[in-house]
Amino acid sequence: VDRVRPDLVLREAGELAAAPVAAARSIPLVTVAFSGVLPERARGEVVEDLRPLWHAEGLGDPSWADVYGQLYLHPFPVSFGQRPDAPVVRPIRPQGGSPSEPPADWVAVLGVDRPFVYVTSGTEPPSVTFPWRELLAVLDGADVDAVATIGPHVDPAAIGAVPPNV
Repeated sequence: VDRVRPDLVLREAGELAAAPVAAARSIPLVTVAFSGVLPERARGEVVEDLRPLWHAEGLGDPSWADVYGQLYLHPFPVSFGQRPDAPVVRPIRPQGGSPSEPPADWVAVLGVDRPFVYVTSGTEPPSVTFPWRELLAVLDGADVDAVATIGPHVDPAAIGAVPPNV
């Protein structure tokens, strides 16, 4: 950070070291939440564990608000109940819009007659290590409708045959 001198530090909510590093250098910090909000009951312990790092950066004791930075971009819908209670939080959910074409017929029946299962291992390179073949074998025998998203790193040929209910 000292060598590069960024204009902004962008971090994920689960990464905690960037906050004191940015604060000590007066670099704006933006949190982009890809993971959920840390439960209230754990925040005091986390702030206490962060104290030595803040002190090593020449800062005073941290508060939970300090960890959020100057802006916290929150992608989750209200129904998740995960919106942090802080003035720096801004929602980043897509608003409105309409599809360019209607959904395929198979989408309308998902979860109507039997449970619906959605599976993903994310879209990052480690998704190739997910046990896709084993998962598909389990889903093949299950009375469910399932959608599995594999991301760009998984070769569809490497996962084998996809059952008709997936």
